Amino acid sequence: MISSILSLDVVRSVLMIAVGVAPVIVWRRRSRTGFSVFAIGAAAWVVGVALKVAWAVPMNRHVQHALEAALGDRIGSSLFYVYVGALTGVFEVGLVALLASRVRRLRTASREEAIAFGLAFGGIEAIVLGLGAALGQDHASVVAVFTGPIERLSATVFHVVSAALVLRGFAQGTAPRSFGLSFLYKSSVDVFAAWAILSFGVGASTSKLLAFEGVVALAAIASVLVYGLRASRGVAHVHA
Repeated sequence: MISSILSLDVVRSVLMIAVGVAPVIVWRRRSRTGFSVFAIGAAAWVVGVALKVAWAVPMNRHVQHALEAALGDRIGSSLFYVYVGALTGVFEVGLVALLASRVRRLRTASREEAIAFGLAFGGIEAIVLGLGAALGQDHASVVAVFTGPIERLSATVFHVVSAALVLRGFAQGTAPRSFGLSFLYKSSVDVFAAWAILSFGVGASTSKLLAFEGVVALAAIASVLVYGLRASRGVAHVHA
């Protein structure tokens, strides 16, 4: 029984790490993007998340209590989810925009380089969480073995689309609009995640977990389709 549980934990962790590593390897070979763009993308995630955690750990509980005390549990909690999502916009999307404004390689990034940045940004997150899952040994279920990697794949899509919006916005001269769109997009994802964890009780049952992951996966697929259409229109406009 113990060996079975450990095997499930290991399989889930390996698959999560693979989600972080494989797309980076494939895209680097396909696009021939320089290693530096991937390295900056990975470093940006580390710095952005470190700053977000440094803010959130001492502040979140005070913000939540203040909102609920002033507006009541229902409205206060709802605004707290918005606040949590906005932190992602500030510390992750904001950092990408700051880097793009300072680093010429990012400010003039091609579509391939922007995607590479986003893949590294999401990839390092998948690797870290995969390693954390392996070290935690929290007795993964059969369902979790698959939902963990799928969730990481969806999250990587969100990171790629968000980063590409910002970087291509700088390259195409639409930085303010593209930044705003990316901020709203990525923050909204985390608003939904905060609600699912804190209110919906996504960790309380398999059915809720599957419902959550299903919605997230559909959102990721829609993001790929919409961003691909938007990018195609941009290329058509340039050639015209």
